[in-house]
Amino acid sequence: PVKDLAPITQAANGPLVLLVHPLLPVRNVKELIALAKAKPGELLYASAGGASITNLDVVLLTSTAGLNILHVPYKGAPQAVISVVSGETQLMINGLIPSLPLAKAGKVRMLGLTSKERNSAAPDIPTISEAGVRGYEADQWFGLFAPAATHKDIIAQLHAAIVKALRSPEVSSWLTQQGAVPIGNTPEQFGAFVKAEILKWTKVIQASGASTVGALLKVTRTVPIVFAATADPIGAGLVASMARPGGNATGFMNYEDSMSGKWLELLKQIAPGVTRAAVLGDPTLSSGRADEVVE
Repeated sequence: PVKDLAPITQAANGPLVLLVHPLLPVRNVKELIALAKAKPGELLYASAGGASITNLDVVLLTSTAGLNILHVPYKGAPQAVISVVSGETQLMINGLIPSLPLAKAGKVRMLGLTSKERNSAAPDIPTISEAGVRGYEADQWFGLFAPAATHKDIIAQLHAAIVKALRSPEVSSWLTQQGAVPIGNTPEQFGAFVKAEILKWTKVIQASGASTVGALLKVTRTVPIVFAATADPIGAGLVASMARPGGNATGFMNYEDSMSGKWLELLKQIAPGVTRAAVLGDPTLSSGRADEVVE
């Protein structure tokens, strides 16, 4: 995103929430940390998948607090939530708004928000930072970009129109109802924020163990390997958590490398025994044509 896109503004951000099964004997984040440290490797956390925000937010929590909690990835957030409600797993990080009715019904307990500040949708729920993990912050955020070559005057016009909309009572009220906080910062501020986010989450991805493409390919070298080209510079780091032994593996690699043909060279170097591979162009950045090679 740094090279291919020009930042316009961060539209909004919003917290997720740390949930636990109601029978887990913890009432707050500090008690959860104490329990996890007393029983390393015994607690299970659910996520919507290895590369999802619901996993990486927990990885940030465990790496910051020094915890050993086992990861159970599901095919999506609904399945992950069901696992916590049923007691199959003990905790997860999930969207705030969809979690509220579950908490009200006593099916889960909300311990802390991932945001820097409390949220008006759940004012009694502390942030994870204030509840015991100092400095923890993992908002989900939404921003607007333009192609990198867009003239600065056009960026300025778009910025002014978008910020005006964000400041309107209708849009602001709707965002608040969704648990989001309107932002509307400058392109420069948003650009600096994106760079900081890339650095931050690169470290989290590495901490999750999803740091190399080679590790995945060596495990799955005898089955089809499908790569979706992406402009995300940290996309390649998400691959390892998507491996399914005995089945197809789907992952990401650098967009420029994939479109220049370097993907095949890389593939041969780190997985010489692969039997079949394909690279799919990102339809937002190219024609979306799929190139395939059979060795």
